[in-house]
Amino acid sequence: MTSHFRLVLALTLLTGAVYPAKSMSSQEQQINDEDGSPAIEEAENLLKELEDLVEEEVMADNNGDDDMALLPEKRYAPTQYTFKGCYVDISTRKFPHAPEFGNNQQSTAACVSRCRSKGFAYAGTEYSKECFCGTVQNFQSIGVRRATSECNMACSGNRGEKCGGALRISVYQISGYATGPNIALGRPAFQCSVGHGGSAGRAVDGNRNPQWAGNSCTHTHGENDPWWYVDLGRSVTVDHITIVNRRDCCSERITPFDVHVGDSTVVTRNPKVGGHHSFCPIDTERVVPCGGRRGRYVGIRLPGKRRVLTLCEVEVYAAPNLALGKPTVQSDVAWNGFASRATDGCRDPNWGSQCCTHTPGQTCPWLRVDLGAQVSVQWVVVINRADCCRERLNGFTIHIGNDPQVDRNPRCGGHHTIPAGKNKDAINCNGLIGRYVGIRLPGHGRVLTVCEIEVYAGTVTRKRTSEVRGTEGQGCGEHQNEVVCYEVICGVDGKEKPEEDQDGMLTCPEPAEEEETDQGVSWDLANFRAAVKGVNDDEITLPNTREPHATQVGFNMTRELMRLNPRIFSALPEEFLPDYKNPCWFEKAMNGNEDESVQERLKENGTEKSRLRCLPYVYIIGQPKCGTTDMFYRIVQHPDVVKGRGKEPHWWTRRRFYAGFDKYLDYFNEAALKIVSRIKKSLTSSEQEIVNHDVITVEASASTLWDNDHWRRELWDTKNNEPPILVANLIRAVQPNARFIVTLRNPTERLYSEYLYFRQPEKSVTNFHERAVTLIDNFKNCLRNYSVRSCAYRRTSEKRVEGNVRLRLGLYEVYLRDWLSIYSRDHIFVQRVEDRSKDPYEAMLSIFSFLQLGPVLQGEDAIFRQNKKNARKREYIKLGSMLPETRHILNEFYRPYNIRLAALLNDTGFLWLENESV
Repeated sequence: MTSHFRLVLALTLLTGAVYPAKSMSSQEQQINDEDGSPAIEEAENLLKELEDLVEEEVMADNNGDDDMALLPEKRYAPTQYTFKGCYVDISTRKFPHAPEFGNNQQSTAACVSRCRSKGFAYAGTEYSKECFCGTVQNFQSIGVRRATSECNMACSGNRGEKCGGALRISVYQISGYATGPNIALGRPAFQCSVGHGGSAGRAVDGNRNPQWAGNSCTHTHGENDPWWYVDLGRSVTVDHITIVNRRDCCSERITPFDVHVGDSTVVTRNPKVGGHHSFCPIDTERVVPCGGRRGRYVGIRLPGKRRVLTLCEVEVYAAPNLALGKPTVQSDVAWNGFASRATDGCRDPNWGSQCCTHTPGQTCPWLRVDLGAQVSVQWVVVINRADCCRERLNGFTIHIGNDPQVDRNPRCGGHHTIPAGKNKDAINCNGLIGRYVGIRLPGHGRVLTVCEIEVYAGTVTRKRTSEVRGTEGQGCGEHQNEVVCYEVICGVDGKEKPEEDQDGMLTCPEPAEEEETDQGVSWDLANFRAAVKGVNDDEITLPNTREPHATQVGFNMTRELMRLNPRIFSALPEEFLPDYKNPCWFEKAMNGNEDESVQERLKENGTEKSRLRCLPYVYIIGQPKCGTTDMFYRIVQHPDVVKGRGKEPHWWTRRRFYAGFDKYLDYFNEAALKIVSRIKKSLTSSEQEIVNHDVITVEASASTLWDNDHWRRELWDTKNNEPPILVANLIRAVQPNARFIVTLRNPTERLYSEYLYFRQPEKSVTNFHERAVTLIDNFKNCLRNYSVRSCAYRRTSEKRVEGNVRLRLGLYEVYLRDWLSIYSRDHIFVQRVEDRSKDPYEAMLSIFSFLQLGPVLQGEDAIFRQNKKNARKREYIKLGSMLPETRHILNEFYRPYNIRLAALLNDTGFLWLENESV
């Protein structure tokens, strides 16, 4: 076992034991002022203690021992979900969908229920309180299963079971959801028109590339109610579909959209799945649960005028047959037609294939399938014999319930008949619940033969009805030797009038269409932007705006972002200029009153009607007193980087509330002028000239990572009193491709540096110690009533302490975990100040590589040699280091958060075990 592996494993196991922060002085040696070696020795000793345990786990895996034996019995519940193992997670999430954080009532069942309700095939629990949902594709690429003991953290809502660990996810496969192949792949597809070569077949070619340049996306002309559909070749019970949306631009075009499943080639004639659906701007793919809809054609339609339909992939997954391979019994056996043939997966309707059951002539013969657990049954598919004797099955009944005796269970509809000329039929049972599914032939001298019985679950969207064919006794049939009639009951109060569908079945009307409010907007973005131009913020009322509800970080709140910030979204273009590396666009000039730099830029662009506007390409977002100023002035010395008016406008976190978006854009006026003037020309293979503007601009507001204090004036209280929307959410909605740099230092040293930097009534190491003690006590008091995350974002956790000394700003892991739930890891670069201080050359080269900047030429290397900016003042250097006891209590406080940070970033340097100077 390598030392690296041992250290990472130690981090993982430590994380669950020490978070949130608690004093561990009884278990650890004291850490003195100048020497960090006791902490290093402690870590090495701990690794030695863990080695035997780790080796046992690895050998258990290699010997094929069953990891399930290590889990509490409640961990595995085959009636609802199947444990698939413990896996390593990453900061960008192996299961990236519908994340939930900080749920103090988290349990396996709660997470599975959450993911099931959203149409996902897999659920994963992590770090005691977290839940993530995944698709089949997510699980297929999840990696190698680890020892179950690595998922060692008790669930916050059920201490008797485990909910993953630090970057360890406990994965469950949800029963009743599709895990089979994409049945739309390669099937014939059609659409209303073809624009720009975006043919319908691109949506089913298996290419999931969300970029138009990948030749993977469809495209219609702009028209009213555009549509697309795929022909599956036969009627299928559809569990869910997955749609991959375009991401290089125009991602909002698809919202809202409708999904239709049925047997008509006219999309709108097929039943609609739910109401209007929508895409979150941050999502590339969307899973739409279809609740067991049956049909040959799956269609997508955009309701509205002058809309363009673009789909980069549509995947259709059939619902699993819950009866397959399940135990079956029947009233008697004749001609070796055993009951097990009804659930063996063979659908051949000919007796010679040995796929069909057979009873002797009996009174009321029956066959029963044991599903093993209660299931909400949407469809029962019965395959009849086709080589002869089809009429034997007519007049059968389906029963579903928890009684092993078939005729004691509720009946699904009345007497059913296989349609003439067919050998199978699908019976809609509308969510009838039960463990046993039975088929019965009422009458004397009846022979029961079926070649397959398939059972499919579905999402119940209305009160169960007894659907019967109108020609079969108007719902009358035999039940427990009595002739009774079944009423079709519709509506919550039972007073809604049933209707007859296209197959002559009595059914309930579809529920009224409701707009989905938890997945983003479902109205036209372009129309909204146009509507709010020139309107005061307080006059904006969005269509169908509802009272917001509490939610967790990572769950997109586009509706609220646009409601709270209409001026931002109305000013943005549909897409940024494609030949500019920096996000820029041309904006109509206002009244000719622009300043001289703007006028000069208008003249250079050869137009009198527009001016260039730019946002930063990269943001240095934190933390304060962690070298953000030094990094900013190093970066802007690169020849391909220009700065705006200054270093840190603090607009996203503070000035946004009293200075408009145009004021923020004005901050980069001079940068925009330099960007447009710096061009790079190149030739294509056909010698066509291409002009690129490769210069970028940057801002370095050190408050962006952590400061959400001002959002409380706009938002609402949530259950855990945590911010439901972060600054990161807003920037993500505006700039999905932005890049961020985070520079961090030992949080203990950061706090002392902040104390020395800001004006204080008096400064001494004793005064700093007193403040540190008060700050820690205040934070612990906060934790008695609120979560760690809530306290990290609460300014009141620092009350009664004079001066700008902020303990919570050292909880780097809390803030970074939030940002990494919104932006992927490849958008965020994290660097230690200590590393940049030791080797500025390598540190800056890694940043330039992250920003995809060109090489630094000879004569431009002052970037690596400049003196530190904003360094500690000479008068405060005389105070010396903080007291050893102050360092110790602060190290104790920050230690668990540093461990989580090191695990989050997979870098042991963020433990700050050594006493490194900056």
